[in-house]
Amino acid sequence: MDDGGQGEREGTRRGGAMARVSLAFGLICIAVTGVVLAIRVDHPVGPDDVPALLGAMFVAVGLGLHGVAMNDLFDLRRDQALAPSRMLASGRVGPSQVALFATAALILAILGAGLLGGQSIFVLVLLASGLLFYNAMARFIPAIGLLMPGVLVAGLSMLSGWPPPVPWLPWSLFTVCVALGLLIHIVANKRPRPSPRAIAGLTIEWLVVSVLLLVLPLRVGAPEVVGYSGNAWVLLWPCIAIVLLCMLLGRRLRHARNSVRSVDRMLRTTGIWLGLFAASWCMVQGAQGWAIGLLVATAMAVLALGLLGELLSGDRGSLNWR
Repeated sequence: MDDGGQGEREGTRRGGAMARVSLAFGLICIAVTGVVLAIRVDHPVGPDDVPALLGAMFVAVGLGLHGVAMNDLFDLRRDQALAPSRMLASGRVGPSQVALFATAALILAILGAGLLGGQSIFVLVLLASGLLFYNAMARFIPAIGLLMPGVLVAGLSMLSGWPPPVPWLPWSLFTVCVALGLLIHIVANKRPRPSPRAIAGLTIEWLVVSVLLLVLPLRVGAPEVVGYSGNAWVLLWPCIAIVLLCMLLGRRLRHARNSVRSVDRMLRTTGIWLGLFAASWCMVQGAQGWAIGLLVATAMAVLALGLLGELLSGDRGSLNWR
């Protein structure tokens, strides 16, 4: 029984680590794609734009690491009771070290925003404040907590400022993340459960944010801001990507045995899918080269995650290649 429990804890730890790595990859893809599409409004992406692309990567990595570290700090007592094997809960690292790491990650994000210039610093301040609000309070209130991840991911795709050059990208990211957050809340059987009043409030909030992300930019932006140059058929690419995500998540749910590990697998799938979704929006904008690059990067990420899973499996013998 003890060996089984130890194996279950190791599997949960491995799944959580892989989910975080997968999400980090997806967020980098989204941030870089948002900057690429913003640059293409004025001119083709060239060597002079490399600092801006690196800045987008630094912001995504820095904010992601900062959010993870802050989450571990806020959940310290909970992890000591429910997940004592985690590094902070077990005492292998101290709270001061994690706080220092969170600060360093935020500094990395600030440096990235400096490379981007323009409104990026202001956007970064809003995103960092949103992360703090989510970790400290919002995630315990379903009507707000289910909305915040979508807002943060959408904001990451708008590092170049508002209005976004392609409003459909942040809006679709926001909508998918809200729906996914609600699904995860139900699958994980989290408390408090979303009541009808909370669902109604979430729907109203979704409508308000949709107006800010989609309706207003389309009304005030230039014709190229619409996002598909008058050819609506290219919007099939993101639609196909969304259908693929639904199929993958449905498969995960059909084979679900443990709610925690099922959530980790759903998050891992979503992180990889974000690379495909970013590629689909590059196709929408006619950036086929960037789309191919993102597809190659996504394939490499899948292979890297498989290798990471084997390395974290705890098997001291040979790797079990599949």
